[in-house]
Amino acid sequence: MAALFFEQLAPANVEGKRALRRPYVYVLSETRKYYRHLVRGPWYLVRTHGAEARYLLAPVRTDDSAPLSRQSDLLDQLAARQFVISSPTLITTARVLYTDPRTGRQRRGTARGKGSRVGWH
Repeated sequence: MAALFFEQLAPANVEGKRALRRPYVYVLSETRKYYRHLVRGPWYLVRTHGAEARYLLAPVRTDDSAPLSRQSDLLDQLAARQFVISSPTLITTARVLYTDPRTGRQRRGTARGKGSRVGWH
């Protein structure tokens, strides 16, 4: 599937060059980083949580020209622990805590770094 959507997962810039990321985001492997795969991750979320996972799949920035080419830091943090990403209760709780109810997008400050509210690593 990643090969089919490669143009969206690794878009070329105006010069025709691609900024490729680590292989595990395109090629599903046996590593512990399977949750970072750009196709398997969203598929798993929709299969497991349906529309409840929409906030994790929405682009963080409204001006993002290639939203499929990256995951949000919030999704990365939640998916790093299998018991968290597979729990309907925890995914719903994260939605309530970390999204703006007006826009359905993640609130500012939910990403890693200064002012981060999520930190399960």
